[in-house]
Amino acid sequence: MEDTPQPEAFPDHSMTTIVDAVRGTTDTLRAFEGEVRMDVNSPMQSGRFRATLRQQRADSLWMNVRGPLGINAARMLITADSFYVHNRIEEELAVGSVESAQQVLPVPPNGDALFQNLLGLIVPPITSEWTLRHDNELYHLDDPAGHRTYSVDPSIWRVVRFVERDANGSIIDERVFTDHVRVDGVVVPNRILLRRPGDDVRAIMTYRSLTLTPDSLSFSLDVPSDIRRVALP
Repeated sequence: MEDTPQPEAFPDHSMTTIVDAVRGTTDTLRAFEGEVRMDVNSPMQSGRFRATLRQQRADSLWMNVRGPLGINAARMLITADSFYVHNRIEEELAVGSVESAQQVLPVPPNGDALFQNLLGLIVPPITSEWTLRHDNELYHLDDPAGHRTYSVDPSIWRVVRFVERDANGSIIDERVFTDHVRVDGVVVPNRILLRRPGDDVRAIMTYRSLTLTPDSLSFSLDVPSDIRRVALP
């Protein structure tokens, strides 16, 4: 999106003002559908492919993954308590826990947190114990232990990076949101980097199109009744 100047009050906004501005009115969003290009490196799957994403907030996430020549290679579904992968090429249905989904998308599997991360709408938790600092462009909110940091761009009032570190300072979780655009009046990132170095998982998502709050969504895996079923690790 076009360069947006920083608000005149920068860098003197309060913690409450920053968090309220980041949250805005995005809590009213209930669903989305998007076409993405994904570059994934993980123990479960690695490669570059295109996918359709559909999600109801605090509910299910559905993915249709297409391989070379647009072949429908797999469909995935993350529900409140399970993760399903219908491998249409190998003709099998793999079933596992919600946590196993992080081998594909290294973000919190909780439905609402997943929704926020896939749209770049994460909001720092507000507490007086957090430390607020700034550089020339961003606010940085650090937790008391120095393990988690939310970096906020006040020109668009979005978290542009979240990082979590272990006691030794090594990154265990990182999410970076860039190339923001405005969709139906909501500022969202076109590119999202997700990585969990300890799990050897890294994913880059680039949105090619995005629809917020579509009229209706289908979450069917289209699984034959006689398909072979396997368990995800």
